Amino acid sequence: MKLSAYRILTPLLLIALLLAGCTAPNATAPASPTLPAATLPAATLPPATLPPATATTDAGPASPTATAAASSEIPQTAGGVQYVIVPEQSEARYRIREQLVNLDLPNDAVGSTKEVAGSITVNADGSIDPAASKLTVNMASITSDRSNRDNYVRRNVLNTDQYPTAEFVPTQVTGLPSPLPESGEVSFQVTGDLTLLNVTQSVTWNVTGTVDGDQAVGQATTSFPFTLFNLNKPSVPVVLSVDDEIKLEVDVTLRRQAAPTASSESIPATGESSAAAADAPVCSSPAVLTPAMTEGPYYKSGPPQASNLVQEGMSGTQLTLTGFVLTADCRPVPNARVDFWQADGQGVYDNSGYTLRGYQLTDANGRYQLVTVIPGEYPGRTEHIHVKVQAPGGPELTSQLFFPDVSANQVDRIFDNSLLVNDFADGAGGKTATFNFIVSTGQ
Repeated sequence: MKLSAYRILTPLLLIALLLAGCTAPNATAPASPTLPAATLPAATLPPATLPPATATTDAGPASPTATAAASSEIPQTAGGVQYVIVPEQSEARYRIREQLVNLDLPNDAVGSTKEVAGSITVNADGSIDPAASKLTVNMASITSDRSNRDNYVRRNVLNTDQYPTAEFVPTQVTGLPSPLPESGEVSFQVTGDLTLLNVTQSVTWNVTGTVDGDQAVGQATTSFPFTLFNLNKPSVPVVLSVDDEIKLEVDVTLRRQAAPTASSESIPATGESSAAAADAPVCSSPAVLTPAMTEGPYYKSGPPQASNLVQEGMSGTQLTLTGFVLTADCRPVPNARVDFWQADGQGVYDNSGYTLRGYQLTDANGRYQLVTVIPGEYPGRTEHIHVKVQAPGGPELTSQLFFPDVSANQVDRIFDNSLLVNDFADGAGGKTATFNFIVSTGQ
C-alpha cells in the first residue's frame, strides 16, 4: 500500500501541474467538481516559485482549434504503473485580480475548464517517466462569468485560434515524505516544462493531496507574471487595472489504470487497439479522451465526403487505417464526423483543391475506415495525418496521428507518442494500422 500511495501521489502532482499551467489567463467562474473518495482541503496554497528558465519557441507549423482531451493510456514501463486523469472530476482555473470601472473594490476574474486530460507513468522507484507523461488542457474552452471577457482573452491574450492547447511535462517531485502514509493528506512540489503559446518555461507547483487506495485527489497552485510566457496583459476601457500576477489552481482526480497484457483484448483508452478492433472494440471504462493537437495552417473547410483518398498515379505507400469513435464510457458513436487531411508522399499539401482531404461518418457501430497514403516529411514536421472528430451534438476534437519508428519524431516539437497509430504492419497493397478516438459527446 505504501508503494501504491507513493505512485498515486506522484502522478497526481504532475497532472495538477499540467492542468493548472494549461489554463493560464482568463475567464470563467469555477464550478467545484464533485470529488470521490477523500476530498481535498480547499485552502489556497502560497504561490509556487518559478525556477529560472529560458523561453523557447516551437518552430513547427502550428495553428488553431482543439478540444482538450487526454493522452492515451501509456504502456507500463518495467515495474511501473500508469495513472490517468478523470476529466469529469477535475477542473483547472485561473485567477487575475482586476479593478473594474463600476466597482469600488478589486475583483478576482476567474476562468475555468473541465477539458483537462492526460496520463502519468511512474517508474518502480517512484520517479516520473517524462518521456511517457504529458498533461493537456483545452485553452479555448476556458470560460468565466463574462462572455465579453472570454472572447477578449481567447483572442488577445491566449491566442487560442493558433495555440488551442497547453501542455505540461512533469520532470521532478520534491518534498514527498518517505515512506508515505497508507492514507491521508500529503503536500509536495512538482516541477516540469509548461508550454503556452509555443513558449516553454520551467514551472513549479505546490500540491496538496489525499490518497485512498487506487485513487488520489488533490489541488495544485502556482503563479507567474504575464511576461513569463509573453502573454499580453488585458487592457480594455471597463478595466482600470490588472495585477501583473496570474494565479493558477487545479483540482484533480487521478485513477490508477491497469495496463493491457499481451493476451488482453482490451483497447486501453485512446488509440490503443488490437487486430480485434476491425470487428468490435473492447474498451475499459473510463477511457481517456484523445489528446487535442494544433490544427496547423493547412486545413480547408468544405472537404468532400470520401473514405478513400487515393487517386490513380499517386505516389507513396498506401495505408488503410481503421478504428472506432467511442465515448469515455466505451459506447460507440454512430454518425460521428471524422475529417482527415494530410500531405502527400512528398510532404506537399494540396492547397488549391481537395487531394488527400475528405470526411466520413462512422457506421452504426462507430467504425471508420480510411484508405490513403503515408504522408511525407517536410521541414520541421515528421510524418503525420490531421484529423477532426465530432460526435453528433458534441464538441469538435482536432488532433493528429503519427507513425512509429520515424526518426523525425524525435525533432518534431509537436509530436506526441500517445497519438501513434497502432498495429502498424504490412498489408495487402501497403500498410495497415488502427486507432480508436475517444471523444466527448458534450452531455
